[in-house]
Amino acid sequence: MFQASIYIELGDGGKALFWSDRWLQGKSLIDLAPCLVDVVCGRVKKKRTVAQALQNKQWISDITGALTVQVLLEYLQVWDRLQGVRLQENQPDKISRRKKHGLQDDDTCVLCNQSSKMIDHLLIACPFSREVWFNVLRKAGWESVTQNLHMDHLASWWTEARKHVPKPNRRGFDSLVVLICWQLWKERNDRTFDRRVRTINQAVDRIFDEISAWSLAGYRHLEPVSPITITVVVAI
Repeated sequence: MFQASIYIELGDGGKALFWSDRWLQGKSLIDLAPCLVDVVCGRVKKKRTVAQALQNKQWISDITGALTVQVLLEYLQVWDRLQGVRLQENQPDKISRRKKHGLQDDDTCVLCNQSSKMIDHLLIACPFSREVWFNVLRKAGWESVTQNLHMDHLASWWTEARKHVPKPNRRGFDSLVVLICWQLWKERNDRTFDRRVRTINQAVDRIFDEISAWSLAGYRHLEPVSPITITVVVAI
C-alpha cells in the first residue's frame, strides 16, 4: 500500500529506480510493462537508477530473459514512452505522496499539525506525544522520569530516564517505552491512512489496554503497571 502511494518527481534521475519506482508520469514500469520487468534480473531492478538506465540506453542491456511476444510489445511501448523523458541536471529527484491515498504532501506532523514529521518529533517532541508520555508514566508510577521529557531525542531521554528507575524494574520500563512508541506510531498510521483520530485520553487508555493484554498473556514485567481502571489527568 505504501509503495503504491508514492511517486517520484523526476529531476536528475540519480535516486529514482528505473525498473521499480513510480517515476514515469506517476507510474512504474511494473505497472506499465510487467512482463518486460519480469525478464530483468532482480539485483539490477533494485539498483539501476533512471540516470544510469537512460545513459547510452543501458536499460536495454538489463533485459536478459526470454523475449516473448508480450515482452517485445511492452519493450516497444516503453521505448516510445522514454522518448519524451528529459533529465534536469543538478535537480534532485523528489519523492511525493498522493493525497488520494490518504497521505500528506507536506511534512507536517499528523499528531499536532505543526513542526516536522521526523521520527524523534513524532515519538517524543510532539506536544500530543508528550502528553501521552506524561500521563502513562505518571499512572505507571514513574513520574520521576517525566522531568526530562523536554528532550527532543528519544534515545537521549530513554538513556537518562533509565537511571531513575530501580534496576529490578528497568526491563519493565524498557518494555513500556517500546509499547508507547509503538502505539504512537499506530496512532500516526490511523490518522494518516484511516482518518481515525483519538484524543489523548483515548490514546492513553489504548496503551493501558495493551499493558493489561500483555500481562494476561504472561508477560510479568509489566504487571506492576497493569491497572483495572484508568483515570487520565491531562498535563497542563
